[in-house]
Amino acid sequence: MELETAALTNLSDEGESRRLFEDLMRNFEEFKQANDDRLTEIEKRDSADVLLEEKVERINTHLSNLNVALQRPPLAADIDDAQHETRAAFVDYVRSGNDQALRETEAKTLRKNPTTDGGYLVPEVVYTDLDSQIQKQSAMRQLANVVVMGVGDTLHYVRASSAMAARWAGEESARSDTGDGDFKKVDIRLDE
Repeated sequence: MELETAALTNLSDEGESRRLFEDLMRNFEEFKQANDDRLTEIEKRDSADVLLEEKVERINTHLSNLNVALQRPPLAADIDDAQHETRAAFVDYVRSGNDQALRETEAKTLRKNPTTDGGYLVPEVVYTDLDSQIQKQSAMRQLANVVVMGVGDTLHYVRASSAMAARWAGEESARSDTGDGDFKKVDIRLDE
């Protein structure tokens, strides 16, 4: 059995996602009740009623379908025509290898978006999905993060050079001075 995992057109709407989730939970409760009834019947008679078996199977199938619907990736909401055209061209290129439409939108995208955006390279939805897949598959990506450098080749950050002190005090006892922690600026030169 092949599962349908195409994106729902209106799943990006928060109300639709919530409706699917509530439907899933309601059906799960019905499933639990029907399955409990079936198990009680099996304990009493060593077999369950055929109608009860069918009801449990029908609810189970419906739950499976709802679960598949919830796992579908949401579509991006509120995109303009240029983004839609670029996305369609990118999808056509990925599916068929035909880069003609992508080349036509490339020049338009570069004129419309700042060069720092990359524009035509990868639509945001695809980038987000790729990034999450890489995070799951790579141990190094889970431990490290990418720091965007502003200007220059040095990373500047502040770290605590001494620990801050804290002590327990009774509710009405005198409190002693704990002192402040010290901080220092650290510069790391980053060369390739």
